Formats: sequence, structure tokens, C-alpha cells
Amino acid sequence: LSTIASAAAGDGYTVQAISNLYRLKWSNDHEMKLAEEVINKGGSIEDLVKAGICELEYVGREKSSANIRQSMLSDKPISSLVKRATARAIDEAIIKLQNSHEEFRTVLPILGGDGEFIYAAIGTKEGLNEKDEYEILEANEDENGHRTYKSVGTVKAVKGKIMNNAYGAEEDLADPKISDEDKEAINRTYSEFKGKKGDYSGYYLRLKKKK
Repeated sequence: LSTIASAAAGDGYTVQAISNLYRLKWSNDHEMKLAEEVINKGGSIEDLVKAGICELEYVGREKSSANIRQSMLSDKPISSLVKRATARAIDEAIIKLQNSHEEFRTVLPILGGDGEFIYAAIGTKEGLNEKDEYEILEANEDENGHRTYKSVGTVKAVKGKIMNNAYGAEEDLADPKISDEDKEAINRTYSEFKGKKGDYSGYYLRLKKKK
């Protein structure tokens, strides 16, 4: 991951993040080499690299930018504003990479539910909105401990019930102009989803379709 930040003089700061995605090359040969050269010999990370096991394959890149007006957080130092914008730009670039490459999409546990709604700790930081479609996944493991997922239904986030977990969001609570709706979103610890009814404790969610 690489980040390029530039601060514009005046009333705003623009930060651009460029995220590069790599895939670890892995096969039975790599696994055997790992056992022979590192695990059986009690090797270190350096031995892992020397053994030529850490081979990366370039997948793609995405970039994003964030602009924060100084007037919004006038009591904050410039360094704090740049840090906030940088974190948000990086998060947005990672979201784009996950949307473009399905195999890298995050699988997160369902926290619980009440039969009609289910809850999960995902929000605006991950790009969640009420138009996106998420699939409910049932996890299974074979005798070798390899985990697979089976899709058993789909859900969408409930408008007005989405957690605002963007970097630095809690700082906005000090803004006297903030709405009650925005306050609630920031204070939430999970988002609500509605779709296929049932008890999905122990199941998982994964983005299926981005709108």
C-alpha cells in the first residue's frame, strides 16, 4: 500500500491514496518448501524470505482522494486534518479494490439478530449503503480444516440504521450543527440488515453486488 498526500494552501486539504494489491502465490510446492525450510528447522521470517516462498503476484491498483475543509474542524491542527483525510482516502481505495476483485472481499461474522433483522459490525468505513446487496454465508470445514462458504440468502442494509465508523467520525459529534440522525449513526456499534428471515448466529456476510 502506498499513499501520496498533498496539502493545498488555503481552506482545504486534498489527500490522494494509491493502493496496490498483491496476491501471495501458493501451491503444494510452496507448502512443502515451507515445512522443509522453515517449520521443521524452527526458522524465522528471514528464513521464509530466503527460501523463496514469499512470492507476490500483482493484481491491480486503485486510487482515491479525500478533501476536508479546515473550517469544518477549525480547532484542529493541520497535521490532524491531513491524518484524517489520509486514513479516509486509504479506506476508500481499499473499498474499490475489494469491489473490483471478488476474492478479496471481506467476510465478516453476523453478530446476531431478532428473526427479522440481522446485525453486523460494518459501516461507512467499508462503503456500506442501503442499495448494496450482501449474501449470508454458511461456513463449513473439511477434514483438513479448509473452510468454504455456502450462500444461503441475501440482505440489504436498512436506511437510517447504518453505522458511521469512518475514521475520525466521533470528532463530528462536537459540531453544534450535526443532526440527530448523524449523531445516531456515529454512536452505533453495528448496522442493521433486512432480507431473508431466520436465525443466522454463527453465519457470515459478504458483499455480493455493489450498487
